Amino acid sequence: MTSRSGSYTPAAEPDHGIETEILQRLQQGQVKAAESLLQGLGGLEFAFLHGYGPLARIIDALPGDTHLESELFFGLYCEHLSKQGRARRAKAILDDGALRFRKTYLFDFIELSVGIRLGEHLTPDKVKRWINLESHLPVDRPLTEGIYYNCMLLVFVRLNRIEEARSFGRRALDSYRRAGKPYLQFFIHQHLADLSVVTGELKISRRHLSAASRFLDEAGVSYGSDREIMEIVRLAIDFEQGRLDHIPTRAEEIRRQLVRWENTAEITVQICRIGAMSLFFLKGRAAALEFLRESQVDYHRSQGEFSVALDVVQANINLLDGRVEEARHAVEEARQHGIFSAIGQAIHETVTAKLAPSEVLQTMSGAHMTLRQRVVMELVKASVAHKNRQPALMRQHVERAMRLAVNQGLSEIFLEHREVVSKVSPRLATGSFARGHRQLARMARHIHRLIQASYSVPEELAGRGISPQRMRVLMALRNGATNKQIARKLGLSEAAIKYHVSQLLRVYCVSKRGELIEKTAPIETIQKY
Repeated sequence: MTSRSGSYTPAAEPDHGIETEILQRLQQGQVKAAESLLQGLGGLEFAFLHGYGPLARIIDALPGDTHLESELFFGLYCEHLSKQGRARRAKAILDDGALRFRKTYLFDFIELSVGIRLGEHLTPDKVKRWINLESHLPVDRPLTEGIYYNCMLLVFVRLNRIEEARSFGRRALDSYRRAGKPYLQFFIHQHLADLSVVTGELKISRRHLSAASRFLDEAGVSYGSDREIMEIVRLAIDFEQGRLDHIPTRAEEIRRQLVRWENTAEITVQICRIGAMSLFFLKGRAAALEFLRESQVDYHRSQGEFSVALDVVQANINLLDGRVEEARHAVEEARQHGIFSAIGQAIHETVTAKLAPSEVLQTMSGAHMTLRQRVVMELVKASVAHKNRQPALMRQHVERAMRLAVNQGLSEIFLEHREVVSKVSPRLATGSFARGHRQLARMARHIHRLIQASYSVPEELAGRGISPQRMRVLMALRNGATNKQIARKLGLSEAAIKYHVSQLLRVYCVSKRGELIEKTAPIETIQKY
């Protein structure tokens, strides 16, 4: 069970009054005695062993500035604040020069715990100190080890060092198993499930989700948004496989709920990303950008800052909408600020691959590329072939991308490269290239339908007889493109573009492009591009 505040719910785990004697000592002003009792009950592990309810009552009973004078009470105070979704407040106290205790390795441990909750910038100095922290951990304390490995898993996810993150995840699972903590094993499986979505390994993600659900049921407890976080990963898998219709409504509901509870920056970015992109393909740019604006507000409320990764999501939407310079500017700003997460890096790679395909091909190589990166690389090569007017080579690269993606059912990434995929998807949808491979043929048809639907014309314009192709020409015109640029973008001849423009002028009863753009201004609010 969970509480609205995100705090520990006593009904979820029996409350045996473990803190009673500690509270008595604090009421009597015997702070050292209370601290000694706390050490005997697990020290910084107290909440993990006995619950956040007892911890909250201890924190409430602390006299004056006790947390500034005792490293243990300080650490527990920061843990309490973080669990209440107030990690930004804990960070402010960490940076406060008023601390009056001698700092030990525990201070680095506390800083690590608060830092990963905030998703803050990871400097090389911090990462080095946190890596070295492992040698100072107490021997034969598997729970402490597990908490440390848990934190380092998130650190390396944020650094986009995937294999190291997974290594820390495996060590955390082993430590929590030895500590007999199924709830914390659930937590690690949930993180690894989300990480596998980012890399494109959806089957592995489902296995981690299944394990997470099993351990949560075994633990018999639940804090805050545990169930919602598992749903986020399930929705992310649906999104990657191109099942979009149900995502926007649930994404908005869950995003609002996350504000009330403690959550990592990555999981918040994930639900905002899939919600915005689903809305773009289903309802258009205006709806997607409104969702992103609300997402940034909620992200700021929960994390204390705005998300660079969500700025890159907006850049992706602008790029798909043909607003190349807006997208380029946003990506450059994001690069300057830094993108500190695996999910943010994945979004950034997708956008930069479309903005500068030739440059990306020089950097995206090596044996350690994820499946998602390998699919993106083939689509980038297809884009380069299209630019070089090599249609046969372009089709070959799209086919290779599909063959790489088919085992995991990765489909949405083809939508994000729809400008090049749409040139060949009708032919691939016939299934002739996939003879003997039914799953591949079904996927090709699925991707073709997704792309066709993403280009559908708003009802108001369909009534004027404007086709999807003509709508794309109109949108490109509104974004300032020349006939030659539109022809290159859509893979048509300049003569075909001139014909489409003349028909648009006729439909709107105008004689000049400027008049056409002015007259079609209202469609800005309903466009799907």
